[in-house]
Amino acid sequence: FELFFDGSQALQKHCKSYLYRITLIFIFLLRYKCHRFIFNFFLYTSSIYRFLLLNLRLITFDNVKCHPGNFEEVVPSSIKVYSLIKRIREQVGIESTQLNIFRDKTYSQESVLPPGQSLEECGFIGGPEESPFHAKLYYDYSVEFSDCPILNCDHYFGLRHH
Repeated sequence: FELFFDGSQALQKHCKSYLYRITLIFIFLLRYKCHRFIFNFFLYTSSIYRFLLLNLRLITFDNVKCHPGNFEEVVPSSIKVYSLIKRIREQVGIESTQLNIFRDKTYSQESVLPPGQSLEECGFIGGPEESPFHAKLYYDYSVEFSDCPILNCDHYFGLRHH
C-alpha cells in the first residue's frame, strides 16, 4: 500500500476492512485509468443480484392462451441455459434430451441459446428482484422413439396374407 499512498500509516490500519480494500483498488484503478475494468466489475458483481421474469413458450403452441407448456418463471440472470433447460423439463415433464431454447420463433441456429452460457452472456441483463426485467424465450424439443418396443414392432409388416 505504500506504493499508492506514500506510506500513510493511518490509512494502512484501516485497510484491513473489506470496504477500504475495495476503495484502494478503485483509487489505484482510477489513478491508472482502468475505467473498463471498473465498469466490468460493477456489471458482473451487481449481476449476481439481478433477475429476469421469463415468459417461456413452447413454439408449437405459442398462439394458444392457456397451454401447460407456456409458463412464466423468475430466474437469476446468471443462470446457465442448461439449468434453464432442466427447469423446463421439470415444469412441463419433458423427457426428451433434445430440448433447445431460442431467442425467437425462427428455429434458426443463430437464435439458439448455447447451453454453456448464462442468460447474461446471451445478452439478457436482469433487474432487481422486486421488479425483474421481462424476457420472452421459446423452446422446442424432439421426441426420440428409438427404444419404444411398440413403435419399433414390425408385426403388421411381418404378417402374411393367405
